[in-house]
Amino acid sequence: MLPDIPIQYDAFISYARADGDDSASRLENALRPAFKTWRDTRGIDPAKDFTAEIEMAIRASKFVVTCITPDTARADSFVRREIQWALTINKPVIVARFDAATPPPIHVVNNTWVEFHKDWDTALTHLTGILRKEPDDYDRPALPPETADPFRPYVQAVYEYIVRFLDQAVIRLIDLTSEATTDAVHTPPAPVPARRGMMDQFFTAQGLPSPDSAGETAPTEEITTFTKFADAFEHYSGRVLLLGAPGAGKTITLFSHARETITRRLADPSAPLPLLGLVATWNAREQTPLADWLAAGYEDLPREEVARIIDVGRALLLLDGLDELGSEQEEERENPETG
Repeated sequence: MLPDIPIQYDAFISYARADGDDSASRLENALRPAFKTWRDTRGIDPAKDFTAEIEMAIRASKFVVTCITPDTARADSFVRREIQWALTINKPVIVARFDAATPPPIHVVNNTWVEFHKDWDTALTHLTGILRKEPDDYDRPALPPETADPFRPYVQAVYEYIVRFLDQAVIRLIDLTSEATTDAVHTPPAPVPARRGMMDQFFTAQGLPSPDSAGETAPTEEITTFTKFADAFEHYSGRVLLLGAPGAGKTITLFSHARETITRRLADPSAPLPLLGLVATWNAREQTPLADWLAAGYEDLPREEVARIIDVGRALLLLDGLDELGSEQEEERENPETG
């Protein structure tokens, strides 16, 4: 669990930059004479924010006021990430609606609604009345039954760990640019049509044209540059090996992406379950089963359930330290007597 930090703000104002800036700015200006607020005005792309500044500001606030505008309905809205983090650390979330047609995300649908789209002055009076209370006096509603997830305690625990890591590890924003290097790993062969036999598959596995494919042109992979790791992850259907020199930010990139996948799982229990693993801790000698290894150390992560999730293809493996595994194996071969 994260250590307690002093409360510095009365309200954290969550909003969608695409269409909520004017409403959030107006709300902040209206609250500021009586309340201390925090609103992200840093002018950076949230998708490139590797820091935990947002999460730490929410932790330092009494209440989270979520401005609901049409853009917050997007499944990948960063407002949803802020809501999930607030719920994870048990912060009261107040729904401020600025659009009559857009309902709040399902996880806060039972929370207090302040209807700014109906009457601004009445809504502001309602909100200021709430903010003058202590958070413990706010009645936190139970999550709707349809959001139930047996893995939620585990996912929330990992979220807290990642925030703690990013808060300590990231001292500045990282300007990440990555380039596809498709020859860095062996690409699985494309599915072989049924008409082709075993010998044809040997040709295909080695990247050679099979005898009966004369005239066919093998597809070539165009080198692609990505400014966001998530874009590369989607482009390659979730199968990515991130390469870089020591200190280049690979682990931070992985953890930042894990934060987004965890938010997705918290918002949608049907989303893939993120499973973090440090490759160097896998016991290559004992050949520890994957589920046993990934579940180790998490009391909220039963090994049998992890095995089932992996077997049915509902796991998202986020593994770090592949280069360290290679070093350990080489050392063991050179020093077979050491344990």
